[in-house]
Amino acid sequence: MPWFEDPLMFMPNLDAMRFQNAALDDIADDSSICDLFRMTRGSRSEHPPDLPWLDVDQAVLIAVNEYAGDDVALALGYRTDAADPRVVASDCWTDPARSPGGP
Repeated sequence: MPWFEDPLMFMPNLDAMRFQNAALDDIADDSSICDLFRMTRGSRSEHPPDLPWLDVDQAVLIAVNEYAGDDVALALGYRTDAADPRVVASDCWTDPARSPGGP
């Protein structure tokens, strides 16, 4: 992915996808993590979230950071069309305004 500074690891099989998506589902209820990584549950919102927020209820991770701590991900987002998902990416650390020590 040309816009990522950190390497991604695509899920090699369904078991890996299930594992990563279960972890995403587990952290989706921690508001401090969700605010940092712009994640929310659309099922708990009055209005469906728009990008750059990831609707955890309508997303499937397909790639994650290769190195722990990079905190990057690539997902299929199904919020607009169940038959034609968007490819959405998260890499908040390359945005200086969002990274630790940024403005």
